[in-house]
Amino acid sequence: MTLHTAIEADNPTTRSNDSRVHPCGAFWVGTMGKGEAKAAGSIYWFFRGELRRLYSDITVSNSICFSEDGTVAHYTDTSTGLLMRVGCDP
Repeated sequence: MTLHTAIEADNPTTRSNDSRVHPCGAFWVGTMGKGEAKAAGSIYWFFRGELRRLYSDITVSNSICFSEDGTVAHYTDTSTGLLMRVGCDP
């Protein structure tokens, strides 16, 4: 195996937790703090070699999913019990 893209490689207190591929082919990946450290995680977008942090201050990223047409994304921060809905530009 070969490392493709380092996500939070400079932060030894976090790890990846959940991921999903958007209908356009973009890869969304969530991170969380080891030991569920409060607000240590984020959700990232990776597409065509570009990595962007979309959302931060997440404790446990989970349930990343998309509407069939890709215009809506959902994710949860399990620690809050809330399901978030955000618009996407596919």
